[in-house]
Amino acid sequence: MTIKSTAELSLKDIEQLLKGGKVEEVSIKDDSFAPKGKTYSIFDLYLIKLKIQEFLKDCPNLDPQNPTAEKEIFTYIYLKLAQIAKYDDFVYDLKNNRDSFYLYMGEDLISAAAGLDGIFIHGEAVCLGFAEALRNLLAEKEISAAVLTGGPKTLAEAKKLHKSGHAWNQVYLDNKWFNCDVTFDINNILSEKPLRYFLKSNKDFSHYKNYPLNTNQTIEPATSTLSNEETNELVSKLSLVVTSSLLTKTEDNKKPKLISSILTKLNFFKTRTTPKQFE
Repeated sequence: MTIKSTAELSLKDIEQLLKGGKVEEVSIKDDSFAPKGKTYSIFDLYLIKLKIQEFLKDCPNLDPQNPTAEKEIFTYIYLKLAQIAKYDDFVYDLKNNRDSFYLYMGEDLISAAAGLDGIFIHGEAVCLGFAEALRNLLAEKEISAAVLTGGPKTLAEAKKLHKSGHAWNQVYLDNKWFNCDVTFDINNILSEKPLRYFLKSNKDFSHYKNYPLNTNQTIEPATSTLSNEETNELVSKLSLVVTSSLLTKTEDNKKPKLISSILTKLNFFKTRTTPKQFE
């Protein structure tokens, strides 16, 4: 079974698939998502969807009466992503290790860190995991976004940047395309410094050392950069909402036990393939 984003399946839909037992895996693949999408066990997708619902619980909604509604939704998701998951430095080092033995041994770790399970199950991800999480979260709120991936133009650039590739997003807000990169803004968000990669034009993005990168994907014509004034206003307003949602997160300790008992009855623990180190 293939879907474009988690927004295509409700929690009830996934529960029905669990009970039916006919669908064991679901691939999430969008035209923008490189290279070939990713496949999740139906069990992991259920956990991911639960986490996504929890994540969006206090997120603003689309409101025709509010001219900044789409930007507020985006800002909430952008800021909160940086606070619920860490960048996976271990997997980054693993990916850039030239020894094929280490790459083989860390294949499961690399796969998780580059997908929704990295963010929502393990709490750690690399750039592709953050970018794909942002795309799916925005899809849940009916906002279009694309994941872009690419690498430095030359080997010399690759050595200078100490990386072979990167992933970021383009997002469609208020009938305009913008670039954003939550991975490179994580430290700025956590330290409450001005955001450098928040809703920028293609031209402004090209000034940063990591851009432009070679990519085979279509880069949308992002012609606008959000003003510092509007950015600061959005960040200031939504930071309070995000902080509040994170502080009130620890409520029902019985819920995981309930989910666990349901899934045990359905015999899904027997086929779970989550790596041992994450148990």
